[in-house]
Amino acid sequence: MALPTCLQAEYQVVFQMNCNTVIEEKGFLTKRKIDKFLKSGLISCLACDAHDCHRRRYKMTKAYEVIKDTYGVRYADTLTSKLQISAYAEAFR
Repeated sequence: MALPTCLQAEYQVVFQMNCNTVIEEKGFLTKRKIDKFLKSGLISCLACDAHDCHRRRYKMTKAYEVIKDTYGVRYADTLTSKLQISAYAEAFR
């Protein structure tokens, strides 16, 4: 995990995770890596990946609930906050 942390510190890299990554069932090793990323605070924001809401359902609410139940309401709020996401977008303009 040293490389992602170094990138984040040195270059202000923002790591996003899609809602489906949080919600859908994964294999043991993948699930463990996702858990490690989230527990370390490496992930900066959650993305809905709903380019077309008719064919791809919006899953942010469900992902929020999973994060809240597993990692706490504060982290869930941080990952899904409009202000948080706007701040990152502004930083990279």
